[in-house]
Amino acid sequence: MDGEPSVLTTFAPQDVTNACSVEATPVSTTITVMTTTTTTLTAYATATKSPNLFLLSSSADQSLYVSRDGSGAVVFTHDTNAAVPFCVDGSGTLRLWQDSSLTLVDHYEPDSSTADNRIYIEAPSSGSYAVTCDYRGSTAGSYYGDCQSSGPPNGNPVVYGFGWCPATQGLYMTPNDSNVYRMDGYSFLGFFLVAYNG
Repeated sequence: MDGEPSVLTTFAPQDVTNACSVEATPVSTTITVMTTTTTTLTAYATATKSPNLFLLSSSADQSLYVSRDGSGAVVFTHDTNAAVPFCVDGSGTLRLWQDSSLTLVDHYEPDSSTADNRIYIEAPSSGSYAVTCDYRGSTAGSYYGDCQSSGPPNGNPVVYGFGWCPATQGLYMTPNDSNVYRMDGYSFLGFFLVAYNG
């Protein structure tokens, strides 16, 4: 950025002559100094560590991955692009990467024909029960399972493990066959963490 010119000195006419002329002609000359200012900007980059992200695959069929339907309920998919990524927080809780307030909960539905204890990915609330797991892996390939939750008021006080229902692709806690409706489905204990690279 150029600054304002400042006068260094001024020569009077009698002080200046043309050395190439026999008859010198007095001239008046002003010498000026231009000041230039240079500004240097330095940018600093701060490195932040990204969390490890995982897809959850069924421990019984590792080609089935956890996804989420429009209601928030867990559904299984064979398409990894349709699966939803999770991260494991400092307490060992699985949290949805897109919204860390959402986690796996046992959402009680009182009508047994639509299956009690369906698993949802939502924020814990008075309408759901926390899912706690004994094995809480936090690296790719590790196991996350042996889980349990409180049961519904009209059923078992504690429910263990998971059940998959092919008819709905849904995931349920499995207290017993009387409380869980799943045609041609099967039970399993947990998930394997599959590295997710986006």
